[in-house]
Order: sequence, then C-alpha cells, then structure tokens
Amino acid sequence: MARKKGPRIDRRTFLKGVGGGAASLAVPSAGATKAGETSSAPALPSAASRADRVVYRGEQLRAVAMPLGGIGAGAIALAGDGGLRQWQVVHNVDHVAHVPGSFFAFWGKQAGGEAAARVLQSSALYDQIRFKPPLTSNDHAVPSESRKLLEALPGVKEIEFAGEYPAAEVRYLDSSLPAEVRLEA
Repeated sequence: MARKKGPRIDRRTFLKGVGGGAASLAVPSAGATKAGETSSAPALPSAASRADRVVYRGEQLRAVAMPLGGIGAGAIALAGDGGLRQWQVVHNVDHVAHVPGSFFAFWGKQAGGEAAARVLQSSALYDQIRFKPPLTSNDHAVPSESRKLLEALPGVKEIEFAGEYPAAEVRYLDSSLPAEVRLEA
C-alpha cells in the first residue's frame, strides 16, 4: 500500500514544536506546592490502606489477568495463579503462552533455619473439572508449561490478589516460607 504524501515538516520545526510542548509540562499547576511547603488539599489514602479494597481469593482468582506494561511498550498480564500470561510483544499476541523461565521466585532462610525456595505461583486452581469457563474469555486457561513448571518445582499454597489498575499487590501465603512474601506490580 502506497503511503500518502502530506505536507512535509522539517526536523528543526518539529523539534521546536515538541520542545515547546515539553516545556509547558514543567510549569507547575495551580494546586502544586513548592519544596518544603504543605498543601491544604486533603491527601488521598494509599491503595494499601483503603478500607474498601477488593482482595481476590480462591475461585475469584481464576479470571484475574492484570495488564502490566505501558502504551506502545507491549503488555503482559499477571494472572491469578501468579503466572505471567497474555504476552503481547511487537504485535505478536498470545493469551495462553508460557515463556520458559518467566516466573517470579523466592528463596529465603531465617538465621539457623532451613532455606526455602518457591516459585511464586499456585496450582490450587489448576483443576478444571467442575469449572465452567465464560464464553467470552480465556483468562482462566493455564498453559501446559505452567503446569509442568509446578510439577518440577514447588509453588506456594495460596495467593491473594488486590488489583487496582494500574497497580496490583499479590500476597503469597505459605506457612513453610520463612518470611511474608508480596509483590507490587
């Protein structure tokens, strides 16, 4: 397909326009404060301290797929089992892909205690026998390679997921771990 020719702009004119736009972003807004000053505007509560926060557990985790990534930067989703899904890289989309070696892990040891290592994924919801998936989504689908990963390496027992776009917090619950483990993405 031939590209339409429109009005041409030279590089110098383009950079002047972009530079002017970028400079306007540096001008403080009416609500901004200078360093050392306090604002009279009420502070918003952090997501971690909100009383109305929704935390997904158990069966609710089947359909969790929190998108991570920026505009024009590709994307990946953090799934309810702790796995990485819905890969979208350079216009290649695969919602049920498993990229080898792409998982979060934990290794820890308390002084004088036993070391513990875990893949930060849970196979608690891999049983699909009595589960009826939605017709319009495949977020519940678990790639066979994710299953094989947790057959070869131990995972965590449970996961709690609090996703408030654009941020997510995942808590990995396993009494055999020597520390509390959580991920913020």
